Amino acid sequence: RELVMLGPGSEHGRSLCPQTAALLDHIPAARHLAEEVGACGNAIFATLAPGTRLHPHCGPTNTRLTCHLGVQVPPSCGIRVGTEARTWRQGR
Repeated sequence: RELVMLGPGSEHGRSLCPQTAALLDHIPAARHLAEEVGACGNAIFATLAPGTRLHPHCGPTNTRLTCHLGVQVPPSCGIRVGTEARTWRQGR
């Protein structure tokens, strides 16, 4: 499940998380990338069920920076980017 916070379809997410929306509004470049016609930017919260495994994936171009921040991190949760694997740690 995804909750869009910036870009098309973000009205619901912004109403549920007004402090996050206000923070994102203070990043002009992010807003520009999300709001311009043909834009490729957004900001979302995504929920993954325990045991979820995502298949390796990438975007069609190299024009986007994807950042992942674990908000609630269960034990033994990890992330791999390319050949580099890391373990999530709460608060880090």
